[in-house]
Amino acid sequence: MFLDERRRGAAAVLRFGVLPALGFALTAWLWFSLSALALTVGLVWIGVGIVWLAVLTRGFRRRPPEVEFDDEAPAPERVVA
Repeated sequence: MFLDERRRGAAAVLRFGVLPALGFALTAWLWFSLSALALTVGLVWIGVGIVWLAVLTRGFRRRPPEVEFDDEAPAPERVVA
């Protein structure tokens, strides 16, 4: 069930039931309203991504690489004239 025993009430039903269902419905509506060309390009792009992930993980036998985000902004480059 979508509700944990600790999460009860109207807010939990909205947050963990209604909003995900609404997101799924909007995504399904978007996919079904795409043109054939856009759907084909999107599916090809997903396929390329899956193939690339298979290459990076050596056939899904290794964990995928993790992206690390630094909290610090990069130092500005100095331009010497």
